[in-house]
Amino acid sequence: MGGLFEGLEKLGFKKIEEEEIFNMNNQRNQEEKSVQAKAAEEKREEEYLFEKRYSCPICENKFTEHTVKAGKARRVGSDLDLRPKYIGVDATKYNIVFCKKCGYAAPISAFPHISSMQRKLLKEQIQKNYTGVEEKGNTLSYEEAVIRFKLALYCSVVKHGRNSEKAYLCLQLAWMYRGMAEEMEASGEAKKEELEKLHKEEQNYIEKAHTGFETAMANELFPICGMDEMTFNYLLAELSRRVGKIDECKKLLGAILVSRSATTVVKDRARKLKEILAEEKSE
Repeated sequence: MGGLFEGLEKLGFKKIEEEEIFNMNNQRNQEEKSVQAKAAEEKREEEYLFEKRYSCPICENKFTEHTVKAGKARRVGSDLDLRPKYIGVDATKYNIVFCKKCGYAAPISAFPHISSMQRKLLKEQIQKNYTGVEEKGNTLSYEEAVIRFKLALYCSVVKHGRNSEKAYLCLQLAWMYRGMAEEMEASGEAKKEELEKLHKEEQNYIEKAHTGFETAMANELFPICGMDEMTFNYLLAELSRRVGKIDECKKLLGAILVSRSATTVVKDRARKLKEILAEEKSE
């Protein structure tokens, strides 16, 4: 399992495995079909995007980023940890604004909002050391999105961002690895060892997100990451379940179910999660 920032330094060629070398000719037709299918998928995803202009608060570079059109992507539900699911595009991939000139990356809502001290830190530790990265095409692959989120997490650490911001970036990184695994499984080309590695990476960031949100709950005022207290407690309960802290999960769910401020939606989610806990216990 790699470190939190694994991949940020890898801007050159990847190691080519012998199996890939010797099987290239035998798999040519299959690879051509895969390339064609990928191109068609990217074209469909591009229909959900538009270019939005930004000005970098670090180097004043003017640039555009692809952003999901409001109302274009139809949401069809969410995972238990509130990862949103859409038809046609994984909108979370496009949540990071990235200045390719200086290396500054941050969530869309946080990108322009930095203090003079944070700007100084980012110039000294990000802009000074950034060597550039290449992205291909008008859509983002999960691999490219992962690099963006890791860079945004690193920038947040450098600028001493809120614990909640860093925790939410870790959570979204977990979602990216989950999406990568789902995409691999859907392609029919998934290998057990590759999927296991992706699941380990996802769990690694889930654990970091859990720690970060626990710290944020003790030191920050609500709303946290746009969530009210009961929604936040539900998310923390699900993350607690995923890291094996079942007593903590049950305590949070109990508080939600007796709360007068919790919405019907949050209470329904809490009941569903309580049922899942019971099923897991009986297995």
